[in-house]
Amino acid sequence: MSLLNEWASGRKLTVASFFLWNIGSSEQNSQEGLARGLLYHVLQQNQGLIPAVLPDMWQEAQIGVVDLKVPSKAETKIAFERVCAETTEGAFAFFIDGLDEFNGNHRDGISFVKSLVTSAHIKILVSSRPIDTCVAAFSSAPMLRLQDLTASDIATYINDVVRAHPYTAEHSYLSGKTVQRLVNDIRRKADGVFLWVVLACRALIEGLEAYDDEEELRRRVDELPPELESLFQHILNGLPPRYLQQAAKLLRVCYVNRLLQIEAEISAFGLAWAHVQDMDISKLGNFVQFSLDQRKEKYKILEGRLRSRCRGLLEFKTPVSDETPSIDFMHRTVFEYLSVPDVWKMDCLQIHERQFDANTILAYMSCYELYLYEGLEDEDHDPLLVVSNYVRKVEESSPSNLPHLLNSFAFALTYRGESKEKREVSLMPALLMQKTASMLAVELDLTTFVKSQSVRKFNALPRSHRSGGNSEKTLLYHAFKKPLTLHEGDPCSSIMIGHLVRSGCGPNQSIALNGKDTRTCWDIWMQSKHMKDDAVLAPLQSAEITMIMIRAGAVFVPFDPSDPNAIIPHLTARGYRTRLKEKAEQWLEFSPTLENAREQQELRALCNEILETVAASYGKRP
Repeated sequence: MSLLNEWASGRKLTVASFFLWNIGSSEQNSQEGLARGLLYHVLQQNQGLIPAVLPDMWQEAQIGVVDLKVPSKAETKIAFERVCAETTEGAFAFFIDGLDEFNGNHRDGISFVKSLVTSAHIKILVSSRPIDTCVAAFSSAPMLRLQDLTASDIATYINDVVRAHPYTAEHSYLSGKTVQRLVNDIRRKADGVFLWVVLACRALIEGLEAYDDEEELRRRVDELPPELESLFQHILNGLPPRYLQQAAKLLRVCYVNRLLQIEAEISAFGLAWAHVQDMDISKLGNFVQFSLDQRKEKYKILEGRLRSRCRGLLEFKTPVSDETPSIDFMHRTVFEYLSVPDVWKMDCLQIHERQFDANTILAYMSCYELYLYEGLEDEDHDPLLVVSNYVRKVEESSPSNLPHLLNSFAFALTYRGESKEKREVSLMPALLMQKTASMLAVELDLTTFVKSQSVRKFNALPRSHRSGGNSEKTLLYHAFKKPLTLHEGDPCSSIMIGHLVRSGCGPNQSIALNGKDTRTCWDIWMQSKHMKDDAVLAPLQSAEITMIMIRAGAVFVPFDPSDPNAIIPHLTARGYRTRLKEKAEQWLEFSPTLENAREQQELRALCNEILETVAASYGKRP
């Protein structure tokens, strides 16, 4: 940084970096993603440049356009031309890691990088594996070889690990020359890749602990493939046969968890709990409390079993603070290797149990974590949201697992943080558990599951003595307010609302809230966040839901006390004609911003139908 500051010579130095990832999203492995990523960092640190660099977007933002579109490829190119212009003040340093990770023609990325370095304001440091296109393109530029820079560090690491092991440091059954030859063999094959060294040292330690002689140890090192991907395959193929099923399950669950990106890492205790039960879905609904000492014992057992079952590919991570330990891949490249097509077809990764489903296991683990959770939800960790997201994935992968899973979710939500003694005193009857499970299914918009259930049978189930006023709410209320999952602001599903209305959940059904306060489902909807004056939340869905309710007979005309045929006063005391008219006009104004032309047309049609219905109501009642 000192050299960069010297080069900037008093100008403001802006540093931006971008990591290209081949198996990531298109934004992570394309030239467009690279350009937009760097541009974002530049403008974030130099907001005064925005009007000049992206004038069209700036103008749209000034006039209040909602949901600004990302710059096009042409706009991004022009933006960088303006950043590179001689009149631009400042100095820019870009660090681009993994140019070889482009998904497509590498020459596009190379061309973009070369276009930037023509400016005197910009310096770039690029890293890449030595693929032909990159070597040819940058052969005239100053370069460093990673293996030259890391050679001494690698040698130090190998010596520290191997020579510090008791079998070499204390017992000395190997001569110093033998150990040095092994160290040299590993360093030579590593070719600068530190991760390869870590894995190779682990393989060598296994040999030392087996009291292999020099020839056997050197054979172990010789058998290690020089390429990282081949080394992973070598490790997997070397798993002990008796542990293959356990290893495959552990790796699959951790892989799917990383793939879903719901939780960054897996809780060590949740994984230990599932692993002890062999990840058998039929056994995962039994939630029990454990003391702190019991948890520590399970952590210790899991850490040892990960070493023996997964040979270091999964690691136990102990935090410095009081946070719960977690499990993750030893390095991101393990996940990348498992993402390669056909890797999961390897014999050593086959799981023989047909009912095994990683999504379901993760959902049960998250339910168990919710059951144990005694803290408060916050922005960093919302266990309810975590469970909800996993359960939605189960509807996609294994819907047949939902009934028991939702019952477990209901149990965890009802009794979370309670002691065993308190839980047994107030254990919820099975029928009430099913009712809570149905409410959760509606709140999570599990439409396929809800359609397979009987809404009328739900209404016949007994009320819960634990859920307060919620026991008197209809499924339609839960679809709007989501009181159990606390996600009222989430978009509502028009498909779910339509199904519930057709199944007998009427919009004018009376609901007792607190005390004598009574509302209808229609009142609840019209007073929800989705229908507020300044709200533009999922306009197409909101318009569809509004019209579904109106078609089902929702009363939106004020109560006329002189009309002997009027419905009971509390149902019609609130007139919603003005609000309906205002919302329909607001949605109409918003419709051109929808990207899909079909959705624009649908929204306009719904808004016009709402306006026509409101206008017609004035003719019926002055």
